[in-house]
Amino acid sequence: MKHTLRHLLIFFAMIAMFGACSSNSQIWDEMPAPITKFINRYFPNLAIDTYDHNDNTYYVKLRGSDAMTFGRDFAWESIDGLGEKLPQIFLFDQLPPAFYEYLQSIEATDGVYSVMRDSRTYNVMLLNGSLTYNIETGNITGSPVIARANISR
Repeated sequence: MKHTLRHLLIFFAMIAMFGACSSNSQIWDEMPAPITKFINRYFPNLAIDTYDHNDNTYYVKLRGSDAMTFGRDFAWESIDGLGEKLPQIFLFDQLPPAFYEYLQSIEATDGVYSVMRDSRTYNVMLLNGSLTYNIETGNITGSPVIARANISR
């Protein structure tokens, strides 16, 4: 009797596990290819928690990780690390070079928690500050906390 009960429990656990996997696979299949390619490039090996879309906006939440919004052309509009730092390869590839170089100059590339963009600006949220890059002018405004190394008296 104990063996039968144990086998049933294992059987139901396997069904639940395969159901979750197929559900995640189904979500991947529903998403537009440019979005799945983006996620695989910058957030590999992470499962999708939720996916939704309305009109021409797509929402993706990775399991235990980032939340993303994509527009009608499947380009990202916002990436929120939800308290976790964003991958540096994403910042390097997706931010305007002058903005990325500025982040490097203030030693902030490994402290970006979210990024939003529209047709005029890129907005970056740091641990204790935020920066805005104006696409047209190249101006950077905001209040970053600049790391200072080896400050001696």
